[in-house]
Amino acid sequence: MQGDLDLAVVAPLVAPGDTKLGGRAAVDLRGSGRARDPGAMALEGRAKLSNVSVESPARPKKIKQIEGDLSFSPARAAVSGLSARAGESSFTLDGTVARPLALLAKPESVPPAEVDFTLRSPHLDLAELLPRGPGVPLMPNARGGGRVAIARLKNGKLDVANVAANVRLSPAVLEVPDFGLDGYGGAVRGTARFDLRDAARPVYAIHAKV
Repeated sequence: MQGDLDLAVVAPLVAPGDTKLGGRAAVDLRGSGRARDPGAMALEGRAKLSNVSVESPARPKKIKQIEGDLSFSPARAAVSGLSARAGESSFTLDGTVARPLALLAKPESVPPAEVDFTLRSPHLDLAELLPRGPGVPLMPNARGGGRVAIARLKNGKLDVANVAANVRLSPAVLEVPDFGLDGYGGAVRGTARFDLRDAARPVYAIHAKV
């Protein structure tokens, strides 16, 4: 696939019917593999996103100003300077993913993608980013780890600063071997684990020193 795509035009082919896409993607991609096994698909080439937006009734805010470069080789995909905004929130993501299409697969249906990432944000309000409605967030079919740095983090009544954490992923499990944050005139340091393998009975464990 090669060309400069108007995402508003191709949205009916690649997105759910109630999702609106905007912006452009300059694409030069080749791929091979079995369509039934996305984890085994081998991709090569590049894609550049320019002023991309995603709007859906399931999301509280329109995600806009998505910019970034993606490169693909048979071994892995790399994301460089992928940035986005939603309301007052914004973030930048850099990372690599082995078997990137496996991220979209149901956990345990194919081997997980291997990820390594760094997420940075000056301001992140989860109420502007997470889908509306009850239930726990869906975890990607991924294994690996990353680093998170958020200058200001909000989630409902929670309003803290200088969030720093190391993160480990496995399918349906998120572990935080160490995290730290400042707020309410004090500081918190600790570890956390979120087990979402049984979506109806998620298990959370947080150990912290305040």
